[in-house]
Amino acid sequence: MDSLPAIFNTKTGAYTFINDASLKQSADSTTDIKADKYGNLFLIKGGALYIWYATTGNELSSTINPDSAFLEPYIKYVKTANGIVISSTEWEWEHNIHELKLNYNQNQNFIYIGFGVNDFNSVSNNQFAYKIDGVTNGWILTTPMNMDSSGAVIAGLKPGKYLFELKVKTGDEDWRKQQAKMIIIVSPPFWQTWWFWASVILGLGLIIGLLMWWRIRTVKRKEKKNSLMKNK
Repeated sequence: MDSLPAIFNTKTGAYTFINDASLKQSADSTTDIKADKYGNLFLIKGGALYIWYATTGNELSSTINPDSAFLEPYIKYVKTANGIVISSTEWEWEHNIHELKLNYNQNQNFIYIGFGVNDFNSVSNNQFAYKIDGVTNGWILTTPMNMDSSGAVIAGLKPGKYLFELKVKTGDEDWRKQQAKMIIIVSPPFWQTWWFWASVILGLGLIIGLLMWWRIRTVKRKEKKNSLMKNK
């Protein structure tokens, strides 16, 4: 328990240890700990981020579960070629975009996928890698940046279902196990859909049926007229 944090009260000289059960779910290795001007405590322990908001006196409460606080990449937004936002985490209840549905027109040229990493410790020398099975030739590396966000340009996906995968690393560290994944569904143009061809076949069938009916009716009328003439 070498990383069990404690708050020191400068007025009373007392220590208050933060003995939260969630702290035991991460390794005993604290890489950063800071407090803001409001007394809120930010702690990175064992690769997990913890935040405690100061309420009154020495009362503190844990607000982040380490199971969901491990440093990981996430997908921020998706834009079309002309800059129109198709989907964004600002519109979603969850932190990451999990599914994207595109129509044929939205995907004609390319889409831009913006992503980032929830790394509150350091944003220096972050590098992302992404892939789409059946589209990219393995993982595509982005340029390392001194910032917490980057993006990928995905050109003209054919109609179908794809899986976009994203991973990140900082500096010379190994790639983090946590990944962001997003299902991309591209709808085909209407002339490639089954219902379009079904309607075409049905329409042709009706036209052929009407032509045959008209032909048969014409022949019968002619035969009837010939029969009357013969009888006369």
